[in-house]
Amino acid sequence: MRMLAKVFLILVVGAAIGFANSAGNDIVSYDNYQVLRVSPQNEAQYNVLVELYDGGKFDFWAKPSKISPADILIDPGHQKSIQEYFQVNEIPFTTMIPDVGRLISEQKINHDLTSDMNWDDYQTIETIYDWLDSLVISHPNLVSITTIGQSTEGRDLKVVKISTGGDNKTAFWIDATIHAREWIAPSTATYIINELVTKSENYAHLLSVLDFYILPIINTDGYVYTHTTDRMWRKTRSDHDSPFGCRGVDANRNFGFHWGERGSSNDKCDETYRGPEAYSEPEAFVMKEFIVNNRETIKWDTYITLHSYSQLWMTPWGYTKDLTEDYQELVSKNFIFQAGRGSAYFFLNLKR
Repeated sequence: MRMLAKVFLILVVGAAIGFANSAGNDIVSYDNYQVLRVSPQNEAQYNVLVELYDGGKFDFWAKPSKISPADILIDPGHQKSIQEYFQVNEIPFTTMIPDVGRLISEQKINHDLTSDMNWDDYQTIETIYDWLDSLVISHPNLVSITTIGQSTEGRDLKVVKISTGGDNKTAFWIDATIHAREWIAPSTATYIINELVTKSENYAHLLSVLDFYILPIINTDGYVYTHTTDRMWRKTRSDHDSPFGCRGVDANRNFGFHWGERGSSNDKCDETYRGPEAYSEPEAFVMKEFIVNNRETIKWDTYITLHSYSQLWMTPWGYTKDLTEDYQELVSKNFIFQAGRGSAYFFLNLKR
């Protein structure tokens, strides 16, 4: 049975090569795509899923885990074969989303290029940037913007500083949208900005001891591409000469610290492609440069990066199972967050 499963895996993965790696500008349709929720019941079934995940040819929204299901986006051409593959390996699965394209079409996108910002719709980069600029005008003693660099396609990367001034304050960093399709991330980052700025009196204590630095859109090129061409695009939009025309790098795996280790791919068509070298992507490089080059004048204290999906509060490290020195403090912060939020979040060390 195991040999049959391996042969079937080769056939399924081989047929899927190049899937969802469009390099062109034609609008990508996800009509009749499905998301399967797959629940391994034992070590052998978990290993089967890991093998499929490591093949890099399917889009795992939630990767294989021993404690929670994996969610996999499947195109119409491979739904029958992948379901047969799970059946051969006796792995339970359900159809979580029967038609991804229908859900995408139902999303309301505000394409008004004014500063009419709201949190009822997902916003374009133009609307977000116009709104940020308006905050500087309306709250000049509280808000400033620094353009820390440009993306591959020349778009600005804007860091918003929220500060009431004063000395001896520590800095709280928040970034979002390193993965382009995670639209709730910039919505959350801009919501935080709006709260701190327009309701600053409610956060007077925080602002008396902290300066906030918020980068709401790291992957600007990819974010624009999700609005114009491919809603499910994840990576940057750089070109590293893939023979198959695959574009982009997972900028989250492009940083220099333990670059190229497990959890990233050297396959240019893979969603977790790490790039040809550390900091090959200007988006990762300029963010690192801003943080590192200012560490003598900015007292960095807290770093949070916003992602979707899953209800996870994740802590370092990603390269080892060793815990950080402040792990217990991070655990306590998670409990405080959950108590205030009223929602259930899994607390998870990245490597565990």
